[in-house]
Amino acid sequence: MKTYRTVPFNPQLDEKQASKTGGETIAKQLGEIISREASEGWVFEDYETVQVTVNPGCLSILGGGKANLLTYGVVIFSREG
Repeated sequence: MKTYRTVPFNPQLDEKQASKTGGETIAKQLGEIISREASEGWVFEDYETVQVTVNPGCLSILGGGKANLLTYGVVIFSREG
């Protein structure tokens, strides 16, 4: 039976990286996570994004606050056992 594990992955780039080496930087960050988990016996399965609606609090609603949609990334791993 497979066991699954998810690890958050929300890459961060500064403005200079985004315009010049953004893809390489993100690939390196993701590769580091995959390598770390592989060293513990986990096999990379997929990368997914999850959208979450964050509703405003009571005081924010009074001020006209609206719900925000946030996106988070997760890396999915599996292993037998």
